[in-house]
Amino acid sequence: MNTMEYRGYTGSVEFSREDRKLFGRVLHLGRHLVDYEGRSVDELEQDFHDAIDFYLEFCAEEGISPVKPRSVEGRARPARKPRAKASVASL
Repeated sequence: MNTMEYRGYTGSVEFSREDRKLFGRVLHLGRHLVDYEGRSVDELEQDFHDAIDFYLEFCAEEGISPVKPRSVEGRARPARKPRAKASVASL
């Protein structure tokens, strides 16, 4: 799986042939869901950054403790960076 990182958070990078879009979700957030999309790598990367920023702002405004990003020490390869549209859902 391809991934990217921002502010310590890791997001997946996937492609929908049907929709002709790149998309992904922030990984390891437990009950929180943060996803993003884009039609290009640059757009996906920006939307991923916007989604993380929105998630952190949303948590602060609602008095919710955001899930802390996992440590990525010891990774065998660096994560890739792409762009995205933000949505946050809590189950």
